[in-house]
Amino acid sequence: MSNQFSKHKWWIVTALLTLPLIAIAAVPNTFMANTTISSAAVNANFTALDTRIAALEAATAKTSATMVLNNAMGGLGATGKTQAFTATGLNPLLVIVSGSAFAGVGGTLDVAVQFDGVVIGHLTTFTNEASSHKAFPTRAFPVATPTSGSHTIGLLHGNAGTTSNGDDYFSVTVIEMH
Repeated sequence: MSNQFSKHKWWIVTALLTLPLIAIAAVPNTFMANTTISSAAVNANFTALDTRIAALEAATAKTSATMVLNNAMGGLGATGKTQAFTATGLNPLLVIVSGSAFAGVGGTLDVAVQFDGVVIGHLTTFTNEASSHKAFPTRAFPVATPTSGSHTIGLLHGNAGTTSNGDDYFSVTVIEMH
């Protein structure tokens, strides 16, 4: 008996998940073939759809993204790479960072990520080959709501073995969460 249910359980789950979507997508008036309809009923449907579209547009406008570094070429050097950006001070931030680096010998590659001079996390990866440039997995770092105004993102070599040069690139995007 359990085998019969398992054959149909995905159909049941699909039906249960789809029913709320049908209810959300419903318009005030539905029409059948060969039925006379009024312009008021059609306009009511358009008004309902317009209201839903406006709500979706407002929801997508609640997030703003700033490219702080956009494939910035070059090494981090002894002092690292910093870039300023402006925050409204109204919402928490999500800092998304990617880049590449290499090492003279195999081992862990590490780039420290700073927000206003304080380390908020690390990009890390491993290399077996010497002097082979490796891309770091992209990471996202949450930042509590900062004060309004200018802030800096900094990228530094996180350990003595990590090196970067003109063949390496770094990207940082800051998303203000609303």
